[in-house]
Amino acid sequence: MTALQPTVFEVRTDEADRQIKALEQRRADNADALEALRHAVCKLYRKEAVLYPDIEQFLLFSTVPGSEYFIERDKLRKKIKVDAFGLWLKLEGGKFKIKPEFAEDALGFVPDEVSALVTAWEEVDKLATQNPRKYWSDSAQQFKTIPVSATEQNEIESRNTMMVSKPELAQLIEKLRGEVQLINRANIYHDAGITKARLRQNRPELIPFISHKEVESGKGLKTYEFFVVENMLMQSANPKYKAFDEA
Repeated sequence: MTALQPTVFEVRTDEADRQIKALEQRRADNADALEALRHAVCKLYRKEAVLYPDIEQFLLFSTVPGSEYFIERDKLRKKIKVDAFGLWLKLEGGKFKIKPEFAEDALGFVPDEVSALVTAWEEVDKLATQNPRKYWSDSAQQFKTIPVSATEQNEIESRNTMMVSKPELAQLIEKLRGEVQLINRANIYHDAGITKARLRQNRPELIPFISHKEVESGKGLKTYEFFVVENMLMQSANPKYKAFDEA
């Protein structure tokens, strides 16, 4: 007996485009935040340029995407500030005989260079890139965004290609979508008061394939909007794919 091959039901081009643009923006935001940190490290070192290892000591994250690893953000912020204070004290030529961890209280102020670095680190930590080194350009000695490659775009488009196990399911899905659309219109614009309990009584065949949420009708009354639980009827052609630094 020949096994059935999955059939393409729909290609969600708009959603794929949205995800690609979101990835481009996320990477651009990461590069901007990392570059701001590089400038802060330059200011702390009192140099026009620094090497990656000079920045790397401040590339610590309270959380790492895709990992259960985390550190309390306040504790990590304190470490970053102490490390920055240590460099500042060293570059002051040793005129302050203070340990970095006590410097703020002893001096009664935080140097601008230290404050700027901590602020820049906070922005980098919010984004929590999986690997900041990937954004570093050895030739330019600065951070740059990572373009979304053609391969990544193809993988994202494949992830948004929805398949059905049998060709006849396509007609059933379209019919189900039409029925749900009609129910929602009746509820939202005509206060039909259709609930899941009523559907369970009158249209039990719909129940396994729909879910709902509470919304307001056109008259401001509480009602329900239904939607198709599509993962019961179709599946992505590439469900496990996730690009580098994709949210």
